[in-house]
Amino acid sequence: MATVVGTVSFIVGQAYAIKADGTQRILMLGDEVYADEVIRTAADSQVEISMTNGESIALEGGQSWLVSAETYTSAEDYPVDEAVLSDDVASVEAIQQAILEGQDPTLIAEEAAAGNTGDAGPGGNEGSTFELIERTAAEGDPEAGYETIGLAQTQPEIIRETGLFERAVADTVDTAVVSMTGPGIVIEGETTTDYTVNISQAPTEDLLVTFNYTTTDADGNDYTAVNSVTILAGETTATFTIDTLDDALAEGDESFTVSIGSVGTGGLEDLRISPAENAVTTTIVDEPTAGPEDTALISITGAQTITEGETSTNYTVTVDQLAADVTSPITVELTYSGVAQDGTDFTGVASVIIPAGSNSVDFSIETLDDVLAEGSEDFTITIGTITDANFENIAADATANSVESFIVDDANPGTTEPTTETALVSINGAQTIVEGETSTAYTVTVDQPASDVTSPITVELTYSGTAEDGTDFTGVAQVIIPAGSNSVDFTIDTLDDVLAEGSENFTITLGTITDANFENIAADGAASSVDSTIVDSGDIALVSINGAQTIVEGETSTAYTVSIDQPASDVTSPITVELTYSGTAIDGTDFTGVAQVIIPAGSNSVDFTIDTLDDVLAEGSENFTITLGTIT
Repeated sequence: MATVVGTVSFIVGQAYAIKADGTQRILMLGDEVYADEVIRTAADSQVEISMTNGESIALEGGQSWLVSAETYTSAEDYPVDEAVLSDDVASVEAIQQAILEGQDPTLIAEEAAAGNTGDAGPGGNEGSTFELIERTAAEGDPEAGYETIGLAQTQPEIIRETGLFERAVADTVDTAVVSMTGPGIVIEGETTTDYTVNISQAPTEDLLVTFNYTTTDADGNDYTAVNSVTILAGETTATFTIDTLDDALAEGDESFTVSIGSVGTGGLEDLRISPAENAVTTTIVDEPTAGPEDTALISITGAQTITEGETSTNYTVTVDQLAADVTSPITVELTYSGVAQDGTDFTGVASVIIPAGSNSVDFSIETLDDVLAEGSEDFTITIGTITDANFENIAADATANSVESFIVDDANPGTTEPTTETALVSINGAQTIVEGETSTAYTVTVDQPASDVTSPITVELTYSGTAEDGTDFTGVAQVIIPAGSNSVDFTIDTLDDVLAEGSENFTITLGTITDANFENIAADGAASSVDSTIVDSGDIALVSINGAQTIVEGETSTAYTVSIDQPASDVTSPITVELTYSGTAIDGTDFTGVAQVIIPAGSNSVDFTIDTLDDVLAEGSENFTITLGTIT
């Protein structure tokens, strides 16, 4: 991990830190500097680095500096006892170390010998030797990596690089400080009041000040950033404003911070950014009263015509905002109006939900098939209550808050619901009528609720049989089921005459049906006609039975006789007489009853017997009664 050796304490213009692999970064106030980086300044720029050893390094425009170990190694890392070579000869390294230790380097070098101990010979040097130093007049700069300025002088506060490091020349520098102030709050959609950039000393040249932004949302969404201002030469202030952007989102308070990023030189010797007043934080608050531009609008589309019994194509409910802005579901209630009724003609959808991450939702309506000839019925879907937490204000779009659709009849009984698409008309009232009298009621009925019969239904009647309309009875040509009812009664008047005609029958059959209530209407195939019989008033044939007797258990009775009091010649077709039984003797237990007897054509009576059943029970005398039942 790279070693931190210093921190940027002052910067004007731009400076870069370049790693050994060639990657570089722009230095900002407060950035750390690492060992083995190259620090490079742009033209007309200055940077000052406070080293971890207490020194300061300053670079002017266009200078570079390699951050090396020799630059920042502390003096205590060089022990003096290790600075002397093993051969006790003072070396350059030892002298440099001594200087770092604060010692006199002359005390470190070994003293020169006093001379030989031998006697001086002729022309000798009395035992002394001399070291000859030849002057070459060559010059060079020391490369010790630190200032070798002697023990009597003090280190300058700032070391500035001018090629290789040299001692900075003492200079009286006037420092100008750039600061800024500005508003703490702005209402969304409005322009801020002034931000003011101040300089404590007027620049001699135009001074460019750039800004950095930090924010809870990006520039361009909530505000439009101003990237720089220029303080004109001779001036001490420059102002600017920031436009905030209005939207419909219920975002609550949002803030952004604009800070001084860099400053030029402005022709000044020393120009610094105020450490205390170099940034302003402004809070954007939603408007207290949302306006039209703050309102998200909900609309609905999908107008269409639907065949009864089918499902509609899609209706779509949409909010006019970005899907990304819908971070929680929106619930939209729907209401219905029109001729077509929810629950009777269609099944309405009570509400729809626009899901998070989307700005629309589709739904469909199921229509209900019935037999009613309703024609085209309309219904309108209208946007009702909207529940939402995404936007400042939300409402139905007044120009698209409803959609109208039409339901048309399905008049084909073989399509959607064949069992319920036809209204059926039936007749009942079969009876026997004495000639000259009026029948009891016949009833014509439609198998639909009376409330659905909103207009009359006309049913024509036709007649057939041995009795003739106009001769034996007076037929009713048609009946009308009135509006608000689903049935109608009518009677038939029979006509008396002197003819002994015997029984005559006639059949009433449903004919043409005229109706405007139902899609399809027809006679009920199982109840489209009714049969009746007219009997002469003086020629009512009476059927009787005789044969009362006592029968021994287990034996067969003598004959019982069923008779009709008319000549046998008048019996031109068989007469069926049903028999019923009652008494203490039980049919099937004590005897085997005869269910019916038939008087054949050409006869006016018929005999039959009863088989009694023997058992071991002492039942005593048991009786049974045979009674004439239905006669056909």
